[in-house]
Amino acid sequence: MPDARSATENSAVSFWTRTILYVGTWAAALLTIDLRLWPMVYLFPAGLFAFLPPGEPDEKWATPLLCLGWLVYIVQAIFFFRANRRRIFWVWYAVLLLLLICNVGGCHQMLRGTPYGH
Repeated sequence: MPDARSATENSAVSFWTRTILYVGTWAAALLTIDLRLWPMVYLFPAGLFAFLPPGEPDEKWATPLLCLGWLVYIVQAIFFFRANRRRIFWVWYAVLLLLLICNVGGCHQMLRGTPYGH
């Protein structure tokens, strides 16, 4: 007979809880950005690539990298919302947190030395 602990670990997190965590986490990350930059919030995933070694500036990579950044977040969201077991859900939530922490750090690194940098 399964014990209560295994039943809890295998139960799913409610959609409402997932949505609140997801939206709240994204809101917290976006609020770390200077409000004057909100018209360019669609560029937010570019922060994921701020840690790449600097090379010769090549604008042809800007759009593909931005699309790749959004694709990473879309794929993560699909796995986050489709996770069937509680443990898997929390793993995907940790992935979201890690991505957003790296992204926010990258955004701040990219803005250093500009009027928007802190």
